[in-house]
Amino acid sequence: ILAQVAFASAQRSKFELCEHTMDMLSMSSSRLDHSAPTVVVIGCGSETTSRAMFEMMAQKGLRTIVVAQEGAWIASLVPLGIVDKLVTVPGMWEAAQTEGLANFVMQKLDDARVGHVDAVYNAFYKFLLLAARVADKLGCITNPVDAIETCIVKSKARMRS
Repeated sequence: ILAQVAFASAQRSKFELCEHTMDMLSMSSSRLDHSAPTVVVIGCGSETTSRAMFEMMAQKGLRTIVVAQEGAWIASLVPLGIVDKLVTVPGMWEAAQTEGLANFVMQKLDDARVGHVDAVYNAFYKFLLLAARVADKLGCITNPVDAIETCIVKSKARMRS
């Protein structure tokens, strides 16, 4: 699956890559209870750029849990059945993407009784590091947290060169 996703990323737009990734996830689900694969989405981006992605995920039968700041537009998709659950994290937009924030998100997911998670997806570039930390804690396939941190924290990237 990862090789196919890597190949797809070289040839497709962000939306096409997301769709391809979700196709692979829905086809590869080997859950014994036959429940829908669960995807935790960190952040939600703007409605104009992200709504179609969430609609596509719902059409593919994925159970979508969104972690976003209180008051996010994504709340309007829950009653429509496009998003299964919204887990709000106060101050998420302003907070540093620390290990502490990742632990807080994990506690909020636990409090929301999300259950088994098959994948973590980052819907907004601001939360790359947080998504990697949460995916790592959930045991989902992700890029190494230190590699993401090196890429996005300029001072660490300078030390590596």
